Amino acid sequence: MPNWCINDVTVSHPDRKVMRRLIRGFKRGRLFSEFMPETLMEWGTAGDIGRGADSSLGIVDPHTIKLEFETRWTPPIPVFDFWVDIGCQVRGEFFREPDGDLSGTYKNKRIKWAKPFPPIEERNYWR
Repeated sequence: MPNWCINDVTVSHPDRKVMRRLIRGFKRGRLFSEFMPETLMEWGTAGDIGRGADSSLGIVDPHTIKLEFETRWTPPIPVFDFWVDIGCQVRGEFFREPDGDLSGTYKNKRIKWAKPFPPIEERNYWR
């Protein structure tokens, strides 16, 4: 069973057509694969995202959307990098459960990794 990575991302672009295409991809369940035909494994993620129980889309304004979604194993950093390459501004946070060993922030190809939690057996806040 995969560890899930929770992603909270804001994407903006000055061209409304690009934003409409991202929204359409989300609604079709193909947000990651909307712009390029590569397989998702080549993008560094094990599945696409879209409308569903574990994801949401908020339209902030015609040029900005806010996405909350889960990916398997890792955050989809290659996808975020591609969005930056096509002119998007991308910023967000990601957290992999259960131990947060892959957590941090992303802003236009800059990643700040958060310090992971100690292993469960070393935590004393449940005792």
